[in-house]
Amino acid sequence: MKVKKFLALILALILVATLGACGSGEDNSSASGASGGETAAVEKDGLWTQKFEGVTLKRLLWYTPSKSEAALVKEFEDRTGCKIVDEIVDYENYNAKIAASIAANDPYDIGYIYGAFFPAQIIANVYQPIDQYINKKYLLDTSSDKTIANGGFDINKMEYYKWNNHYYGFSSYWDVDMLVMYYRTDLFKEAGLKTPNEYAASGNWNLDTFYEVASQLTNPRVGIYGYSSGSNNTRSCGEFVPAFGSRVVKYDSNGVPSQNLSDPQILAGLNFIKKLNDPANPLVDGEATFRKGTAAMAVDGLYETPKLMNDKNVPDVVKKNWDVAPIPLSKDNASNSYPTDWLKSIGIVNGCKNPEAVAAFALHMTQGRGDNSWEQYFSKEQIDRITPYYKNVNYANNAYGTMGEDYVTMLGRVVTGDDISQLINEYKTSFKAQIDKTINQ
Repeated sequence: MKVKKFLALILALILVATLGACGSGEDNSSASGASGGETAAVEKDGLWTQKFEGVTLKRLLWYTPSKSEAALVKEFEDRTGCKIVDEIVDYENYNAKIAASIAANDPYDIGYIYGAFFPAQIIANVYQPIDQYINKKYLLDTSSDKTIANGGFDINKMEYYKWNNHYYGFSSYWDVDMLVMYYRTDLFKEAGLKTPNEYAASGNWNLDTFYEVASQLTNPRVGIYGYSSGSNNTRSCGEFVPAFGSRVVKYDSNGVPSQNLSDPQILAGLNFIKKLNDPANPLVDGEATFRKGTAAMAVDGLYETPKLMNDKNVPDVVKKNWDVAPIPLSKDNASNSYPTDWLKSIGIVNGCKNPEAVAAFALHMTQGRGDNSWEQYFSKEQIDRITPYYKNVNYANNAYGTMGEDYVTMLGRVVTGDDISQLINEYKTSFKAQIDKTINQ
């Protein structure tokens, strides 16, 4: 494949993967919110039971709610007497619509601080702090599947929506567009190799074993590659940087962000990406795709599953022979933090006259799994395997001006062989400039 074509594919795919935003909090490895064990139960009082008769909350969305989400909203309405009125707008116009409502003194009440909306929308004063609702009885206990099902605010994910030591977004355990490693079960069986899940079950699924099996499954002669970064995938190689446990933006004790390219784990992640794409032994090809059946493994979101199963162009051999496993982590990832796609949170729009009702709505919604349309394609055993991935996430954090695009370009240059140390020195300046521009706007 020509280098330019390969680079174009890589850049397009990484762009989707890296435009997510992050909040603050340097250490998100703690997994439990409230204390408790298998029999622990959330205290169901306060926001859990409060009534809001006659209150109407206006909610702005960019998607049509699923049946499960709509049912959860109705349950809230029936229990509290509060009416939720939804309006749907294109994603691209979402923030402008909320800002216009505030300027017109007729603000929406419920907004979503999602992905690249943070921290710009907080700095622009679109949302109000929610510190007063960070109460132990409202916090999630992640010690078991039972306590997770009880609901509650996931304080560890909410750390990503913290700015200047104030919280701004309510998040549930499930408020993540979760990433997984898709793999072809038939190819592993034919090669006589242990599957990623078998490695994971024995505690030996890491970047070393991933590279080993990807090498063994790569056979350019028959058009099969160990890993896919090609078209029809929404991801690429970018997840192998957070797999080392670091992030390209770090935060000090006061929540002030700075570029983090000097971290040795960032260097290690970039070197691993370069190794995967070594021209002398490439395990990745820009045209090899999981949906097409020409790649043994691919990282993608769980949201990819409905596309995989409903795309008439996906061959039956793929549709009938796939499973998901965790993304392999580096042995040097001391926190075992898991790379993920977008995080979501509910925010209280500035000017909202019933902020407590919004907080109660957000708390109620933590009892559901959100708009997880992928679940219908998974068995209970698979969902039980996936559930722990949500516990300790490492969320990409580059939503500062053009930093996301700059990072895309940097990763593309890594793939095509540029010197990584020189790239790091080059991009430190642009990353710092974009962070400074954002926080000083």
